[in-house]
Amino acid sequence: MIIAPSLLNSKLYEFEKNQEIFQKNGITELHIDVMDGNFVPDQANGPKLIRDIRPLSNLYFDIHLMISSPERKIENYLDTGADGITFHIEATSDSMYIVNTLKNANIDASVAVNPGTSLNAIEELLPKINRVLIMTANPGRSEEQFHLECLEKIKKLNRIRKDKGYKFVIQSDGKVDNKVITSLKESGCDHIVSGGYIFNHKSPGRQIQNLIKELDK
Repeated sequence: MIIAPSLLNSKLYEFEKNQEIFQKNGITELHIDVMDGNFVPDQANGPKLIRDIRPLSNLYFDIHLMISSPERKIENYLDTGADGITFHIEATSDSMYIVNTLKNANIDASVAVNPGTSLNAIEELLPKINRVLIMTANPGRSEEQFHLECLEKIKKLNRIRKDKGYKFVIQSDGKVDNKVITSLKESGCDHIVSGGYIFNHKSPGRQIQNLIKELDK
């Protein structure tokens, strides 16, 4: 399982220091949330920031667009150095346009599904996308807990993937910590995003190791 720390919960002035911690702990991906203050209440990051930090890291940049109407703004992110870009199915009226735009730019296409959204909403995209992000807490709501019912959604998605022979990766984001990571793996999740658990602690490296230890049990 791949662990992707979330930039949102880290301090930007420690970005280069954190790269060393990531390297020591075998981290290969960085999750970067973009918020517009509309689809979610807060605002964070944007294409300029991503361009600015891209030269400072050799990690896979996984950009998570928590923005309204991403089909109107997707082209702003094509030259940021992103390796993969995720959009929310709940936020767009033209999901296929986004997927095709990303594919044409040689960027991995990923779709996110909120806890209350059915997998039926992304059914037509599954043959084409590289990744499905299952939100295990509603985006922009820091007070929420991990939605245990989303484990069943991951299991169902994993069955669909096996039955249809699809190649997409299953990722989870939202209150992921050492208490739930094993259940996520057993449900069929391939990648997890963890932010607060890693960075709301004086030793991010130790927190990453705690996640790895749980997976090794």
